[in-house]
Amino acid sequence: MTKTNKKNLVIFGSGFQAKVIFNSVVTNKKYKFLGFVDNKKINSTVLTFNKKKYKIIDNLIDCKNLKKIKKLNGVIGIGSNFIRKKVFNKINKTRIKINWETIFFKNSNISENVKIGNGSVIMGNVFINNNSIIGSHCIINSGSLVEHDNSFSDFSSTGPGVITGGDVSVGDLTHLGMGSIILNGKKIYSNSVIGAGSLVTKNCKSYSVYYGLPARKIKNRKFN
Repeated sequence: MTKTNKKNLVIFGSGFQAKVIFNSVVTNKKYKFLGFVDNKKINSTVLTFNKKKYKIIDNLIDCKNLKKIKKLNGVIGIGSNFIRKKVFNKINKTRIKINWETIFFKNSNISENVKIGNGSVIMGNVFINNNSIIGSHCIINSGSLVEHDNSFSDFSSTGPGVITGGDVSVGDLTHLGMGSIILNGKKIYSNSVIGAGSLVTKNCKSYSVYYGLPARKIKNRKFN
C-alpha cells in the first residue's frame, strides 16, 4: 500500500488501552496515524515514539477538527466496556463521518470463516477458531483462545489469557476476567463479569458478578 493510500486513523481515548493499540497501529504500513481524541487539552502530548510526539488532536465534546478529515477511520481505545459504549454514543451524536476500523495485531491467528464486527480489537497471540462471531467494538485481549462456534456480542471483552470452549455465548457489555476458563456450551448473559482465574461450569445470569472454582454468583452488578 502506497503512502497516499494509507488509511487516516485516530484513536479515541489516550490511556493504557489506547497506547497499546497505538503500538500496533503505528507500525502497520496501511495506516496513517493522525493522533488521539480525548477530553484533554488539544495538542498535549500523549506519548513519544521514535522521537516523534503523538498528541491530542481533538476533544470528544464536538469532534470539530475531525469533521475536516476526509475518509476518516477510528477505533475506541478504552478498556471499560461501558465507557467504550458511552464514547461510541457520544461520537454518533456529533454526526462525523467515520469508518470504524477493526484492529488485528500482527501475531493474532484468526480462522478464515470467523466474523468480526467493526471497531473491535484482536490483540497479540489471540487464536479464534472456526465459525466464531465477534461483535462490534469488542476487545479480545492478549493470549486469549476463543474456540469454535463462539459468539461475543457487541462491547464485550476478555482479559489476557482467557480460554473459551466450543459453542460459548457471551452477552453484550460482559467481561471475562484474566485467565478465566469457560466450558463448552455455556452462556454468559449481558452486563456480567467473570472474575479473574474463574472456571465457568454453568450458565451465568445477566447483571451479575461470578467468581471462583467453580464460578459462583457473588453479587449483582448495576448497569455502568
